[in-house]
Amino acid sequence: GAGLSQKLYNITFDGGIMHIAPNHGKDNDFEFESLKIVPTYNNETYAHANIGIDFNNYKLSFNAISLLSKVPSVLESFSKISKWRQAFGVKGELSLFDRFTAKADYKFDTILSDSIFTASANYLFLNRALLEVGIEFLESPTSVSYWSNFRSNDSFYTKLSYKF
Repeated sequence: GAGLSQKLYNITFDGGIMHIAPNHGKDNDFEFESLKIVPTYNNETYAHANIGIDFNNYKLSFNAISLLSKVPSVLESFSKISKWRQAFGVKGELSLFDRFTAKADYKFDTILSDSIFTASANYLFLNRALLEVGIEFLESPTSVSYWSNFRSNDSFYTKLSYKF
């Protein structure tokens, strides 16, 4: 792939094209009496762009990605499904008092109507211990989406860590 990046004061502009060409022929066929499974390899090409704003206490970025190559047919058995077709996202981070940080990230695919929202907040206490809480919500209304297998995996988590 190729990419360009330009920083202007506190704003960064990024963009590029990425091509993924899987290594063909490394996987063995899986075969038994009545069925033979042959892996399907699809090349993928994406264009991506990002505008990021970075200030002392907060960061904000706007992102986009678009699949430029042919979308594999849903009839092709054992083919890889692209995670995103034409998606936009916004991501933010807020840091307060050098001890508290909150993050949020939202992605939406305009073709498949898939969306993922993640958010977390953490607090540093005792100068060595960190408490974090987070959520992730996933929506995938179509069965042809990569994310459809995970649509019931909304989650809430907590994390406690200590640096020795």
